[in-house]
Amino acid sequence: RSRGFLNGGVGDEYPILPLVARGFLVLSFDRPEDEDILSTYVASSLEAQGQSEAQLWKDGYTRRQALSALEIILDRLDRGGLIDPLKVGITGLSDGAETTEFALFNSHRFAAAAHSGNWSPEAYALTINGSMRRFYRDMLMATSGPSAIDKWKALSLAHHADSVSAPLLVQVSDRELLLALPSIVALKDAHRPVDAYVFPDEYHIKWQPQHKLAVAERTVDWFEFWLQDREDPDPSKAEQYKRWRQLREAQQMLSTANGTQE
Repeated sequence: RSRGFLNGGVGDEYPILPLVARGFLVLSFDRPEDEDILSTYVASSLEAQGQSEAQLWKDGYTRRQALSALEIILDRLDRGGLIDPLKVGITGLSDGAETTEFALFNSHRFAAAAHSGNWSPEAYALTINGSMRRFYRDMLMATSGPSAIDKWKALSLAHHADSVSAPLLVQVSDRELLLALPSIVALKDAHRPVDAYVFPDEYHIKWQPQHKLAVAERTVDWFEFWLQDREDPDPSKAEQYKRWRQLREAQQMLSTANGTQE
């Protein structure tokens, strides 16, 4: 969801104007909706709502629709000479994080990414909230935990880490760390560049000003590093850039190895 350009989109997580000030063109993206399907969602029965969810998520329809819309916009910006198509970043919180992860293993349009933690198929087994478990089952048209997890794999970065090439920055609340870990671990095991930070006493939307500032500053640093080849000379960030340079070297080695194999 787009909340306009004055803040940072959903949760005020990603700093729009500070990124613009650093030379980035920033798109505040509101993913499209299927009005025909959503019109049935307002029905009072849970059964009708479940059928709507199933239609929206069948074969990854919702994710593919969002990614397609986003790529159409990128094509238009590219044709207008407004962007460098080889240096496009993507960010997201909540639904935006899911779009980000889906884009990373279904598109090669993105050179860097940042999100605030995402669900994985294992989330079903880690959730005791009845309404959320029903949502998963409806969404995936599955009648049991194992079948829901199995159907979710097609939408999960955790099960497609080998297809990811863009570096990913994860800045997740401690309450959602367990849900994000499968993707983080899978990327590390696949030797993909990923850096993760955990924020204590936080929930789905971060509320502590110091944490929100840290997320915003690190996001700017991350995209400047990967897309503009720039580093902040602040001595307090030396370790951060040391780690990121190591990630970049590993990424280059992996790219060279893959190119040799091809």
